Amino acid sequence: MGRLITNQRILFHHPSAQEGAWLRALSEALPDWELVKWQPGEAAADLAIAWAPPQQLLDEQPGLKVMFHLGAGVDALWSLRRPPQMQVVRLEDAGMAEQMVDYALYAVTRHTRDFTNYEQDWRAGSWTPRRVRPNHEWQIGIMGYGALGARVAAVLQSRGYGVHAWSRSPKHGTGVVHHHGMGGLAAFLQQAHVLIVLLPLTADTRHLLNADRLAQLPKGAYFINMARGALVDTDALAQALTSGHLAGAVLDVFEQEPLSPAHPLRQMPNVIGTPHIAAQTWIPEAVQSIAGNIRAWQDNNPLHGVVDPLRAY
Repeated sequence: MGRLITNQRILFHHPSAQEGAWLRALSEALPDWELVKWQPGEAAADLAIAWAPPQQLLDEQPGLKVMFHLGAGVDALWSLRRPPQMQVVRLEDAGMAEQMVDYALYAVTRHTRDFTNYEQDWRAGSWTPRRVRPNHEWQIGIMGYGALGARVAAVLQSRGYGVHAWSRSPKHGTGVVHHHGMGGLAAFLQQAHVLIVLLPLTADTRHLLNADRLAQLPKGAYFINMARGALVDTDALAQALTSGHLAGAVLDVFEQEPLSPAHPLRQMPNVIGTPHIAAQTWIPEAVQSIAGNIRAWQDNNPLHGVVDPLRAY
């Protein structure tokens, strides 16, 4: 039996140059619905599709039943007051997993094949081949084992790397050594030659990687953050890199974005930064996912990507 729907309107908010492309794609995928670009004072609707919605939208729409968030992370939305009955549905993949895999392979290979030092040698006029350590000698630690983390883990494992994963609750995956909970964090960190951060940002994970926990990584470990900048204490990370405890880092996210041109991390030759592009939302894949969820919602079927209000992911 279908759901009783107040109206066939969906509010849309995505203040970017791609706004028109989103609206066109969503309108084609949802021909029975009226897509309305949200403006202050808009009439009530049951559903909203949004990226970085303002507090005013939520305040003016106390009857919203579902908000489809145009991203995998919902930490910015979680800082707002939300209608108590409103479900938040995030994108679980929408083309992001394969982009994350590409980024992880680039960053891991950059370290394990010593390309950072080869780049420095090239500019210095040096010609110094180094031994290639086989992949099985490297232990890769992945913090966060959701849809994206599991895909990255599977590909790295297929390339012969030893893969360990850490998550809040127990998880299972073929060939991946799992650790969970705060009790399992130290053992997980201590074996990670390369640490890949793919955790959601919540009140519990903010600055989870502080000075003490970074010190638990093996000396010479490599740090890769593709999730949220505030998961790591930036000052502690900079100190671990300066001291040589960490061999280097590839960072796609920062506590303050954009990162200041004068920030010390920009001056470190062993650090590579990118402007939060490890996984960008692809419109066709995202629209397909959202449209499928809206049809499921109409039919009173379960939705994919519903955010647990207690865990905030």
